[in-house]
Amino acid sequence: MNVSISTPLLPLPQQTPFLALSSLLDAPAATFSPQIAPPSVNPYENRHPIVRPSTYDGDIPFETYLTQFDMLMSLYNYDAKTKSIVLATCLQGAAITILENLTPLQRTDYTRP
Repeated sequence: MNVSISTPLLPLPQQTPFLALSSLLDAPAATFSPQIAPPSVNPYENRHPIVRPSTYDGDIPFETYLTQFDMLMSLYNYDAKTKSIVLATCLQGAAITILENLTPLQRTDYTRP
């Protein structure tokens, strides 16, 4: 006995204008859904004010400066490497000479005891 099962052809989904051809080709078949529009993202929503850290020249205790610096860095959720680079750019005068005593690895390692 021969049984032939045929499946009806389903209509192709309508493509929405926001989808680019490259995203169609790169998206895995299981996760791609052209009917769902991406959420609109407002880049200015929930933004923090732009606050630059103050410079450090050695006039106040370094731990006092680092407390303020850490508070500001937590606002921006910077990683350790970014924190160390920002800190290095804030040093002035005699305080900047500490950088010459650090290895390149130490210069990008922002860890506090």
